[in-house]
Amino acid sequence: MANKKEITKKTTKGATTSKKASSKRTNKKGKILIAKNIIIGISILVVILISILFLVFRDKDEVLITIDNIKYTETDFNMYAYLIKYEYFGIDGTNLSEDALNTQVSSDSELTVRDYLKERVISKIKVSSAILRIANENNITLNDEDLEEIKEEKEEFINNLGGKSEYKKMLKENNTNDDAYMEVAKVNKLYDIIYNSLYKEGKRNDLTDDEVEEFTKTYQSDYVKIKQIVLLKKDLDTNKYLDEIVLNQKEILANSLVEMAKSGTDFDELIEKYSEDSKEDKEEYYLKSSLVENLKNAINKLDVGDISGVISTDSAYHIVIKEKLDNKKLADYLESKREEKFVQDIADNLDKIAVVKSGYLEEITIK
Repeated sequence: MANKKEITKKTTKGATTSKKASSKRTNKKGKILIAKNIIIGISILVVILISILFLVFRDKDEVLITIDNIKYTETDFNMYAYLIKYEYFGIDGTNLSEDALNTQVSSDSELTVRDYLKERVISKIKVSSAILRIANENNITLNDEDLEEIKEEKEEFINNLGGKSEYKKMLKENNTNDDAYMEVAKVNKLYDIIYNSLYKEGKRNDLTDDEVEEFTKTYQSDYVKIKQIVLLKKDLDTNKYLDEIVLNQKEILANSLVEMAKSGTDFDELIEKYSEDSKEDKEEYYLKSSLVENLKNAINKLDVGDISGVISTDSAYHIVIKEKLDNKKLADYLESKREEKFVQDIADNLDKIAVVKSGYLEEITIK
């Protein structure tokens, strides 16, 4: 029979062993808990980092539209948007205010400047894709000389902006990059190369003999040749209207010049002495479609040799004598018809390109 002392020793030993086992279990659970907390913390950190990276790079990498398997990102969109604003408004008009962007394009349309520019950007991207398709179908690529010209044109563009620092500033402010600029520049160069390779006189897609004959006839109806005396209504430096007294004086002078011309005074001498137009060549050739409406209508009523009355337009008073049209501008006119033919072929290719728009294209806006 065990004595009390032995029982006490066994009990104490068992209790000690039990405490050690319990401590080990507790430590093990604690380590597992700590490990789980570390894993959870790391996971949260990864999610945060991914979110930050997404926000940082989404503006540049988000694909907005895919055309013929070519992906156009927001970076590309922003470059097209900038260049279109540059083309329309010049360097000073590329940073349009919110009020300007929200202005309606016209009084009879709800389309804002912002919406219109976005439409132009998407259209320009599609046209670029059509140009690339035509180039690919005809095995037309850029050579080293073409790339050198692009480089020179880029330098000129950068100089117009004010130098490399201003160029970098422009890229940053518009959330775009140099690669996007170069892609647009290459497409523009391809346009010229395709035209010169396929559509210029004597090339495969030149005007046919029938087209040349047809356009030679329409040249006679589309063009007009005149001489004119111009008395300006606006200051050339400020583009502001002259004061009312000066305008009245000019209108009186214009009526006097009409009387002088119709009474036999040499028209060229009157142009030399009174006309405020800066053109050195007294003979002027115009596409009728380029003339303001009231000037075009007045000229259409004249026979060759007739002198008009005073024709008032927004910018000037005009006195016109209609001349017999010669063929001096016919070559230029036919060249314009060749380019129209090329543009029509681009438009026809727009129906062939495969366009896939992303949902984000609806959200993007001109800034």
